[in-house]
Amino acid sequence: MLGDAAELYFMAKAAARGLIVSKPMQLKAAYDVVVEVGRKLYRVQVKSAAYLTVHNHYRFQTTRRSPAVRS
Repeated sequence: MLGDAAELYFMAKAAARGLIVSKPMQLKAAYDVVVEVGRKLYRVQVKSAAYLTVHNHYRFQTTRRSPAVRS
């Protein structure tokens, strides 16, 4: 459940920065989120999220796969 919250927060932050964000329908996908940047799609896996009280912000650890080009 905590992982779901981290994914949703990441998606909200990315969308707030003007990125187009999608969530795969299948639970067995090797990634959690798809982020569209220009004509490229990035598959992102949110590994963890932590709130840093000293800096008053969240930090995300993610991995991304090679971009797929949209036609």
